[in-house]
Amino acid sequence: MKRTKSLIGDPKNWSIRPVDQADIPALIAMQREGWTIDYQGYIPEGYGEIALKRYGTVAAIEKNIQKDKYYFVVEYKGALLGAISGTHLNETEAEIWWIHVPISERGQGVGRVLIDYFKAQLPSSMKAIYVTTFEGYKPTISFYQRVGFTPFKYLVQDYDGVSINDVRLKMVIQ
Repeated sequence: MKRTKSLIGDPKNWSIRPVDQADIPALIAMQREGWTIDYQGYIPEGYGEIALKRYGTVAAIEKNIQKDKYYFVVEYKGALLGAISGTHLNETEAEIWWIHVPISERGQGVGRVLIDYFKAQLPSSMKAIYVTTFEGYKPTISFYQRVGFTPFKYLVQDYDGVSINDVRLKMVIQ
């Protein structure tokens, strides 16, 4: 896969802020990149298109902006370098629903910054953060392990009538 030129710049010049409506086109592009490039070979054939209709539309992203307690982007000179969203599961546990760093920005610390920022926003009562990804999706699983998550549970889940093998990872918060 051809890697495009990074926009990243100096991390000291990045800003992290809550997502807003103006970010929706970039978020849709990130969803598309995930479902049509990143996850190929890890999800059943054709599931990416199903998922894009469910998660990668203006309406779906607007709904998540409204409902997710935490939804942030990292930005540099007006360009989005990545996004993270999630919420509380209960008084002591949180869940990251979605994190994405475009291919051109990976390997430069954006994902780690997003995880650290997410964690810093949580109330002190939180003891764990969970995230779920596709079983066998080594790039993401190894990223989560590098930032402090460990595999917690293996699941077979039904998404729109398609069975997907997932792994749920957990980070214990000290």
